[in-house]
Amino acid sequence: MFVLVEVKRQIVNLHQINAFPSLHWTKKARNFLKVGQNLFHFENRTPRCVAILDSKVSLMAYFQYQAYWHAKCLQPIVTDNKTHVIYSSRVLLELNMNRRLAITLIALLTLVSCAKEEPLKVGYSDWPGWVTWEIAIEKNMFAKVGVNVEFEWFDYVASMDAFAAGQLDAVAMTNGDALVTGATGAQNVMILINDYSNGNDMIVAAPGISTIDELKGKKVGVEIGFVGHLLLLNALEKSGLSESDVELVNVPTNETPQVLASGEVDAIVAWQPNSGQSLNLVPGSTAIYTSADEPGLIYDVLAVSPTSFAQNRKSWAKVIEVWDMAVAFLNNPETREEAISIMAARVGLSSEEYKGFIEGTKIMSVSEASVFAERGDGFTSIYGSTKIADDFNVANEVYNEAQPIDSYIDLSLMQ
Repeated sequence: MFVLVEVKRQIVNLHQINAFPSLHWTKKARNFLKVGQNLFHFENRTPRCVAILDSKVSLMAYFQYQAYWHAKCLQPIVTDNKTHVIYSSRVLLELNMNRRLAITLIALLTLVSCAKEEPLKVGYSDWPGWVTWEIAIEKNMFAKVGVNVEFEWFDYVASMDAFAAGQLDAVAMTNGDALVTGATGAQNVMILINDYSNGNDMIVAAPGISTIDELKGKKVGVEIGFVGHLLLLNALEKSGLSESDVELVNVPTNETPQVLASGEVDAIVAWQPNSGQSLNLVPGSTAIYTSADEPGLIYDVLAVSPTSFAQNRKSWAKVIEVWDMAVAFLNNPETREEAISIMAARVGLSSEEYKGFIEGTKIMSVSEASVFAERGDGFTSIYGSTKIADDFNVANEVYNEAQPIDSYIDLSLMQ
């Protein structure tokens, strides 16, 4: 019996598709076709053009366990005068086999054709290192490497809440907040270092205060338990002061400009755009300490649910590949202005305004970030920085027990 079934699936990673009509398969014992990372094996091939289903398509999982098809092609295909060919750019599956098997396979293919491949869902928010993803979105870079990703825009805290609720596969957050999210039940693993804050996080003091030393006995507005609090403690320690030398006033970060302007506090701690707004809103105010004074204090990362990471490792590798493409587009003098324009439009600012935000963020390629992916103590390693953040979180009762740092970090796809 001759059965012809059309598999209605989008094909990705087939950049060689246009060359297929010129390929002819002979009746040699072994023929191979390499597509992406997969090596496909054919036997007793007749001269006709051939196309391959992408390895992510669930149909492959079925054939992998049948005598008719081996997805990795580590074993010869069984040949008993049956033809098993996937061919043409429309992806038709030709099967010459008994009726029962054909009917079973048609039913399976019908389910596959109706099933829509779910995209990887990523939450991101207003921070230059994460807004860089907008370049990849606008320039269609994910499609170029063959990975289906859906980015969703949030306020920062809302993005972590959505991740914790299981609505996202991944979220952009700081390494310290990755621990907080995990400690409260939403396990995650950091797979990519996007950047470290290089000046955008600031302690902004009211007029008349120009050094950290002068904060002694003063009120400081900061969102207690968040990354700005850690920045403040770092600044105080470097100046020989402690938290007890200042009076902390718990202020949501997005309210810090107004609180500083009201005179309720003598200084605030905030990140861009709130830190910049504070400087603009209060004439004579000064940034007396910034994240540029302690590079690595705050790493910004892509954190993925362990389940999604395990099930979609190859897809996440492609996401990291796209990140490199986006950073290259940003750093290329020929495309930099367009890149900044894309990023600025995402947050509703002019390109000129946004350039300052980019300068205060060390946005890194994978190779640049790999230096900080090495194990070590202190802020020059994401392991050391995350351990410091963990100690801070426990000390400030953000959560009760120290977190297992190693379980939160897997940067193997950056290598």
